[in-house]
Amino acid sequence: MILKSFFRNRITKVYSLIFIILFTVLLIIMSFLGYFEKVQNDLFSKRSILIIASEKDSYDVLKENQLISNIQKKVILSPDKTYDVIVDQEYVLKNSNGDTIDEHIINDKNYEYKIKWNDLIINDFNYILVSPDTTNQLEKQEIAIGLNPTWYNYYKDYFSFSLNQKIGFKTEEENLEFNISNFYENLWPEILVSEDEYNELLSKQKLFVYTMNINSYSESDHIKSELEKQFNGKNDKVILESSYLNLESTQVSNIGDLIDVLKLVSYIIIFLFFIIVFIVINNILLDFRKKSLIERKLGFSIKQIKKNNIIRLLSLYLISFIISIILSLIIIIIIKYIFHIQLIIVNLKLLLIIFLCGLIINILSVLFRRNT
Repeated sequence: MILKSFFRNRITKVYSLIFIILFTVLLIIMSFLGYFEKVQNDLFSKRSILIIASEKDSYDVLKENQLISNIQKKVILSPDKTYDVIVDQEYVLKNSNGDTIDEHIINDKNYEYKIKWNDLIINDFNYILVSPDTTNQLEKQEIAIGLNPTWYNYYKDYFSFSLNQKIGFKTEEENLEFNISNFYENLWPEILVSEDEYNELLSKQKLFVYTMNINSYSESDHIKSELEKQFNGKNDKVILESSYLNLESTQVSNIGDLIDVLKLVSYIIIFLFFIIVFIVINNILLDFRKKSLIERKLGFSIKQIKKNNIIRLLSLYLISFIISIILSLIIIIIIKYIFHIQLIIVNLKLLLIIFLCGLIINILSVLFRRNT
């Protein structure tokens, strides 16, 4: 009876409609926010690599981090530049007067068509990553060279200059010589050796080297920073590098800008939501004053009256919330069907926090309001 008369009131329906609109808009924005964050994270994870080389084994630390995946142990080699199959990059350094102060010029007519050592090194890592040939196509002392798509397409017509040629690498203890058997396209530069050779090199390696993916764009710098604090030895390195194809870099940047806008809008809506909650509760409680006088005359205690008011407010809040969830799910399904956008169901933890905050405000507003 208490709720029936309350929900028949026209002003109650208006307040309910306000709550439903705010909740629904917030849920839809949070769904789009979740969708674009997933797109950004998936692309970043696929196109980025984190490399750790350390004197102590970092595997246990890495596997505990839920945002790190695809952890792979690696062998590393340094280039032996006495071989000229792969060459250094040419350069000329000049001062402000235009005078040459340093230069590295290679007198080789085929220089332009030869792979450069820098093409095999990721950023400032200064080592070449080595993986095992799991297909068992390579014999001992044979290697296949993986190049990123840009350099692979640039050099592919000139691989004949390097195929079946000898190439040298160094470890801390020995010099190695291999025969170049093949080239292949890979997102990150690396070389493949036979599994037996890989295991032999791994057993002699003093540094523990791992490559992995980070599954969160927004947390990547923080993860890198924390790992740098833990692995900060003289020979330790933590390298984070991204390699986007075509316009993917612009896409990630644009998605980042859109996510920032959606976050700002959601924060504004949450702020407005709590302001409106206060206003609505205050107006409803003012309306309750007249009813409270009637209820007092009917023999209800102040405690019972406050209990009734809490039931009315919580019912309004809870029903509006449930309707909003149903309405937002319908809208999400329609968007998925029409635009083929796989919207993410909202962050339930955040949604629950917002709901509970509103719930607490409702209860406290009644309990601590005088003259009800």
